[in-house]
Amino acid sequence: MNESSKRIENNINALLKRIPIRFRHVQPFDPDISVAFFSRFVVWKNLDKNSETILDLGCYKGGAMETINVRSKKKFFRVGVDLFLPFLKQSKKDKVYDDYVLCDARYLPFRSKTFDTVISIEVVEHLQKDQGWKLIQEMEEIACRQIIVTTPVVPGKPTPQATILTELQTHKSLWKPQEFIKLGYEVKGILGPSFLPRYLAYGLSFVFPYFNAELSHKMICIKRCMGKL
Repeated sequence: MNESSKRIENNINALLKRIPIRFRHVQPFDPDISVAFFSRFVVWKNLDKNSETILDLGCYKGGAMETINVRSKKKFFRVGVDLFLPFLKQSKKDKVYDDYVLCDARYLPFRSKTFDTVISIEVVEHLQKDQGWKLIQEMEEIACRQIIVTTPVVPGKPTPQATILTELQTHKSLWKPQEFIKLGYEVKGILGPSFLPRYLAYGLSFVFPYFNAELSHKMICIKRCMGKL
């Protein structure tokens, strides 16, 4: 990217950061951010709209829920969970959720069947495999109607240096579509094919929103629960 293009990109992103978060579903110029926005849109498209309550595990700054808030005419009761306090403070400042819980996803404080839908966006890959399996089991125990999980299919970028935040963001496991299919999940590939750079796969997503999960950069896994119909 030449200096002029880089300057245009920086100016656009600086402008977008000044837009109130509730309107920030406009696609940014930065390809990595655009990929994140598309993933959130796919979560919204697959969300059970009959849900009344949503638990967002590993909510980060509330991006996925903000997409739901912007696009939905319905008011859900929303709870955000994260282990990194500054993320929760930011999402609280932006009024993304109705309630906020600071806790480790490996030790959830919720009782059985307390939320209609539980979403976990790009979280399980940050846990060791056995911890990830335990989280999935707990999500299925908590949810009444639906579980939505998104996770990369291809390895993520290495963490540049060790800090508290980068330790939480380090990828510690890699998940395959068949692992979720065996648990009864419907699995769809997003951002494919994976041999293309993500920004090119993102461009194709406007024509082909879903792709073969084995050949995609990411996957979305959806499971209907039997707790409430």
